[in-house]
Order: sequence, then structure tokens, then C-alpha cells
Amino acid sequence: MKTKRPTPSAPQIQRWCIVIFAATCVLLPRVAAAQGLTGTLIGMVRDEQRAVVPGGQVRVTSTALIGGPRTMPTSEAGQFRFPNLTPGSYRLDIERQGFASYHEEDIRIGAGATLERTVVLKVAGVAESIVVQDPARAPKPETAGLKPASGRSTSERSPRGGTACSI
Repeated sequence: MKTKRPTPSAPQIQRWCIVIFAATCVLLPRVAAAQGLTGTLIGMVRDEQRAVVPGGQVRVTSTALIGGPRTMPTSEAGQFRFPNLTPGSYRLDIERQGFASYHEEDIRIGAGATLERTVVLKVAGVAESIVVQDPARAPKPETAGLKPASGRSTSERSPRGGTACSI
């Protein structure tokens, strides 16, 4: 024997339609966001000994980027994150005092993509020289490849009594 189901009334159908509509309004944007119309670039900056580099200036630029380049410092853990990047080709620049600059071009970010970069900064070479010379050991004009201008006394030719030399 079959049991007969009760037919829903019009108010019940309206309530179910409202519940389904509300759930769709709440869930549909989340599903669309998960699909993603933008991409994300994340990364970590380390030195050659694999230690993290906090406080580095990270910049991304692209013709696809609305509002111009974006800049942020690396975190205490040496990390950076650029969310909501319009799909396109990007350039990544990282600078930190005491390190050589890092530059990477043609990073392609697609819709819904998350790209990760681990960047190793090299210590910048410091070229510095200091010359300390003892005046007592200063080379004499003759030993430095200089010779007197003539056989006459230099006091006769130089008004200040100095040495006149020719190279």
C-alpha cells in the first residue's frame, strides 16, 4: 500500500524559494572568488647562508597593474605577499642595504594562480681602500721618476725655495 505525501502549501514553497535564494546569494560570491580573477605572488628572501632577510624592499611592476607599482617590506620571517594581482607579466625587484639587488622579469601571473619565489640575495661587495703614508718615507723626486729641471740651484729658479722638477 502506498502512503500519500502531503502536497506543500504555497507559503511553504515561498519559504523554500527564499531560503534557496538566500543561500545562493551567500555562496555564489565565495565560489566566484575561489575561481579568482586575480593572482597572487608570494615569496621568501634569504641570504647565501639561508638566513631570512627581514626589512628588504620588494616591488612588483607591470603594465597590467592598476595604480602603479606595489611596494612592501619583507616581514620578520623574510616573507612577502602581493595578492589581487591582475593577470599579466610582472617584474620583481628586491633591495636590502648590504646586499646586491635582485631583479626578475617576465613573471607570468594568471587568474586564480599563486606563484611562489624563494630569492637568495648575495652580499654586496664593498670596495674600499685607505692609503696611509708616513711623511718620513715619502719618495724623493729622484726615486719617483722625477729629475731636476737644470743643474742650477733650485733656490735660484723657484721663488719659494722649493724643488723644481720636470717629468
